[in-house]
Amino acid sequence: MSFWGPQCCETNSNAKKREEEGPLGGLFDFFAKCVSPEANSRGNGHMSSAYMNGNGSTVRSVGAFSQAEAPMEFSLDDNSLELLFRRADMNKTGYIERDEGRIMFQELLRHIDPSYRVTPQDMEDMFNFFDQDGDGRIDRVDHRQSMRELLTKYKFGEQALIIVDLQNDFVCGSLKVEGGLDAVRNTNSIRRKFKHVFLTRDWHPRNHCSFHENNPGTQLFQNINLTLPDGEVVDQVMWPTHCVQHTSGADFHPDLVTAKTDIVLDKGLNSAVDSYSGFFDNSHGINPKTGRRSGDTGLCEILRQHNVNEVYCVGLAYDYCVGFTAQDAAECGFRSYLIEDCARAVQPGSKMQMRRQLMEKGVKLIHSSMAPMPRPQPNGAFTMEAVRRAVQSRSAL
Repeated sequence: MSFWGPQCCETNSNAKKREEEGPLGGLFDFFAKCVSPEANSRGNGHMSSAYMNGNGSTVRSVGAFSQAEAPMEFSLDDNSLELLFRRADMNKTGYIERDEGRIMFQELLRHIDPSYRVTPQDMEDMFNFFDQDGDGRIDRVDHRQSMRELLTKYKFGEQALIIVDLQNDFVCGSLKVEGGLDAVRNTNSIRRKFKHVFLTRDWHPRNHCSFHENNPGTQLFQNINLTLPDGEVVDQVMWPTHCVQHTSGADFHPDLVTAKTDIVLDKGLNSAVDSYSGFFDNSHGINPKTGRRSGDTGLCEILRQHNVNEVYCVGLAYDYCVGFTAQDAAECGFRSYLIEDCARAVQPGSKMQMRRQLMEKGVKLIHSSMAPMPRPQPNGAFTMEAVRRAVQSRSAL
């Protein structure tokens, strides 16, 4: 019987090609083609969907993506995982040692996300993840359990809808955005497609620094230089007073569909700093205690706790809060989408500027008919973050 098993046949030329690809000879890519008939019948053998390729290449125009075939899944049955283990155990000791593990992890991450750049710390974290009993080596049980956990739970993750600031003052109040009610209705039409829904809301104190009435001598919508408490100077738009805490203007629009399971995060609570993004405020400093950006709302951590990999941003306004939320989502390691027909902008000019920024940050701009994608696309950054969290959780027990 062939080492590869009866269902995994390849030509000599293909075998030679695999050996040239690396120490494991493209093992994971090869096994991706050895999907069980049951998996194929369920539609798991391959998937065609419109999305940006993992190599970062831009396809067609903004808001549309070419048809591309996602990586095929290899079988996680005992026999297939035994073959993977034996191939990784190059010294034939019955264990995967640290050096052998590094080679296996590089190949595995390449299979998950070819665009991801592997670091030495990733290799250490992967080894600790696979070494489930903590004895400094990976046995067959460690390998089998870890592979199944990694490739079923941490390869794809969950999808989440982030509804940004669909509040009365933005839809029909003091800072009304043209077409805001359309954004509400279009958001309602897609929210049922998402398991996880998060809502942000501006929740300003009355003495907020962004309010025109609190800055004598300024004009509405004027840009001024604002000095933050840490000495940083930022551009600040002088807005009409809006979304003041515990006022009707700060309430979500009554037509917006919400549920008890939705998670609401407030932003803009600091009177001295404005906050467009649902992730951070507008300062760019680092909190020395946490090592994170100042004004962290906690959204990133909550998304990770829910095993979220992909986020879809909608709401008001496209050129400010929605756009910066989508950008920060990408910078935090999530695959980030902005659903354009579920958002509206304050001004056409600032919308075009925001679109350019979003494209530069790798945010995908799509129509609601494409949301969500058939399933999350593999994401190396998400996988490694999930691995680290699993190791930390295990260590805390």
